[in-house]
Amino acid sequence: MHGERERAAQQRTVDPERAPQDRGATCRVLRSVLLGLVVALVTVIGSPGEADATTAADASDGERASADHDPMLERPDEPAEKGASDLLLGAEMDSADSDRWWLTSLAAPEARDLFSVPEHSTVAVLDTTPDVQRADISADRALDPIKVVEGDHDRHGTAVSALAAGDPHGTCTGCDLLPVTVLSTDGQSRASHVAEGIDAAVAAGAEVISLSLGGASGSALLEGAVQDALDDDVVVVAAAGNTGEEEDFYPGAYDGVLSVAAHDESAQRYSWSTFGDWVTVAAPGCSELPLEGSQSFCGTSAATPMVAGIAGMLRSAVPEAEAEEVVAAIAGSDSDLGFVEHGQVDAVTALLDLAERTGTDLESSGDDDGDQAHLLDDATIDELPDAPAEAAVALSQKRFADGEAPGALVTRSDAFPDALSGSTLAGDRPVLYAEGDTVTTETLAELKRVLAEDATVHVLGGDQALGESVVDALRDLADDVERLAGGDRIATALAVAEQIDDPDTVFLARADEWADAVAVGGPAAATGTPVLLTDSDELDPRVADYLAAHDIDDVTLLGGTAALGDEVAEAVADLTDREPGRIAGSNRTETSARIAEELVDRSGAGAIIIGGAHPDGWTAGLAAAPLAASGPFPVLLADSDGALCTHTSDELAARWNGDPLQLTIPGSLAQTTTDSVSELSTD
Repeated sequence: MHGERERAAQQRTVDPERAPQDRGATCRVLRSVLLGLVVALVTVIGSPGEADATTAADASDGERASADHDPMLERPDEPAEKGASDLLLGAEMDSADSDRWWLTSLAAPEARDLFSVPEHSTVAVLDTTPDVQRADISADRALDPIKVVEGDHDRHGTAVSALAAGDPHGTCTGCDLLPVTVLSTDGQSRASHVAEGIDAAVAAGAEVISLSLGGASGSALLEGAVQDALDDDVVVVAAAGNTGEEEDFYPGAYDGVLSVAAHDESAQRYSWSTFGDWVTVAAPGCSELPLEGSQSFCGTSAATPMVAGIAGMLRSAVPEAEAEEVVAAIAGSDSDLGFVEHGQVDAVTALLDLAERTGTDLESSGDDDGDQAHLLDDATIDELPDAPAEAAVALSQKRFADGEAPGALVTRSDAFPDALSGSTLAGDRPVLYAEGDTVTTETLAELKRVLAEDATVHVLGGDQALGESVVDALRDLADDVERLAGGDRIATALAVAEQIDDPDTVFLARADEWADAVAVGGPAAATGTPVLLTDSDELDPRVADYLAAHDIDDVTLLGGTAALGDEVAEAVADLTDREPGRIAGSNRTETSARIAEELVDRSGAGAIIIGGAHPDGWTAGLAAAPLAASGPFPVLLADSDGALCTHTSDELAARWNGDPLQLTIPGSLAQTTTDSVSELSTD
């Protein structure tokens, strides 16, 4: 170990007058000459099964002798802790923060509540290629990936990314994630590739580097890259390994690295975790994620990104702190455990300690608390009637106060199938409701008020949904009444889509649930984008024909793989020669927040909030599409009683810009939602 460090020090000898960043840059240039000559492998911790060595052009013995020492590294198996499941990241899995024991153990949620910052630190995850959407990393927090080696999306890199920065499973839900692929899909690579990845992450501005990889032997080349990162004020976090023994594991054993062992829910060492006084701290070693193959992700591969996320959180809260101060705060944050140099990690203690070390006032490190306290005071709460037809009329009057709408959409209020795609046409016309074979007097009165001359009323659904008596009643108010219908909900959605001339993009939602299609109503109405429907596990042939006939290659899937499975995504990709986009959360409420975040401009300080689990919640959401499009306001889903989940609250807070916050809420939900906003305003 000391010999390796001496060789690395000799390689790094430069002009002492140079600044640290210049010294690091010089070493990175020198190392680049060696990167193609090394031949040993770096392997990942916690990736199941054995794999062959990574293939590459091998250097000759002479080249190896003159190049950096780069030994073969082995990978231990991922510890098996829980039963298997076939869930995927991004699938529906409703777990409160209190159920995510690893977050509670680390006090991560409490630490996040202590501060707010306008900009986020960057955590680089060096691993296999992650699927950032399935890792719950929003588009605005996912930085352009760096690929040192090629590899497809992989479970290990996805899980590690989720635990570092994914929302809700990760420790730093506000950190930006920089994915750096240094391991091929089989979990193996060369040590030179890891060194190259460290250099690239530093050059890209990473403030924290997470390394859930390593082996029993190090290399001067790898140690040099680590040291240069430390010289550039980067926190380097690395796994201690899963050997269950007291032995060095690299790069975690290098001086200055924050190395991480694993403990269980009782703060006891997992039997498989490497330990020793060379290991800095211990963190939770198992997490429950919707993962392919197993619902648990265990190993020091899991513990490492959790600590890296906390380091990122601290660097966000106290940006003036140096890397060594961040490491010292984390290392001294909790009581000793006996099997590592320091102990458990407590994010609150570490954050308060770091703030005290640097003289930082956390209360003033982010948004002004005085202004935040006015969030509820300045809000306008517009309570809608609970009856669907009456709520739709109220929304029409709010959006089309002056009348003169060129048309209207009429659909039934007691079943959602034919209504789901109606928002596509709702940008400049209200959505109103009929009931079976009758049109309510409130709806008729509103149509009379709101319709301009020569207006067209579209009836959504066949005569089994809304009878001819409804069409006859509407013809008394409008000369042009057209029925848009098909044999089922998928066909009706296609009939609506055919009203759009030359569409170049579509949204695709599941046909058997309403939440995702309704949540995208505002963006669909604002842009006239078709909302198509399909079964969860198969792309409907009629939808495939529509995409082909209109030469559409831009398709956005709504919801996780439990909503629209990989089979649907693959079929769309095969048809369009392009991977479809996907906007997804771990459940329907989070998906609505993701849609708002990605598709709805935040210049509109407000939202329409509906009951996401209420059977009739869709009625207010669909009828609100014209208002949502004009705001711009998102349609956000609350719990069935109106309580706001974390993601909805965060999105609502992000939309408050100092102007009065405008909230439109069904009356039965208003009090609970108002209470949630009140709690939000005092955080």
